[in-house]
Amino acid sequence: MTRTIPYSPWLLGLGLATAGLATLLVVKQVQKGRNRKAARFLSELERALIPAKAINSTPALDIRHWQRSSGKRLSAKAAQNHAKTIQSAWGTWYWPNDDENRIYGVFRALQNQAQVSQVADAYYQLTKVNLMDELRSRLDGQELKQVLSIINALPTS
Repeated sequence: MTRTIPYSPWLLGLGLATAGLATLLVVKQVQKGRNRKAARFLSELERALIPAKAINSTPALDIRHWQRSSGKRLSAKAAQNHAKTIQSAWGTWYWPNDDENRIYGVFRALQNQAQVSQVADAYYQLTKVNLMDELRSRLDGQELKQVLSIINALPTS
């Protein structure tokens, strides 16, 4: 005599929906990783081909610029706090809404480009990702222009 296991169509449907959603989230994460790698590659290629137009042409996003500058500096704790604010403004892999206004607010709160460099250095220490690459991969063209206009309006020292 064979014994059959009773099943509920509702429970089966819920299991299939959960598996489908999990697959979708994993695929989205893989695509996001590929997009970041592509953005970094294109950033390097653009820097090599057209250095004047690349985001890298601003010294403020160089993580060592602040060490060569004589401008007013942030405390290490303040730079770390700004870096954490930028990091927390990025959306998660399952909820990709970025809070661009928080990112703009960080750069507006800085007094000079040396401080931008300090925040870029603190961001690198926190995430092991270069801030200019992260901005380039996560922001669209208009948002990136907004960040660059805020940075370029700051005094150099």
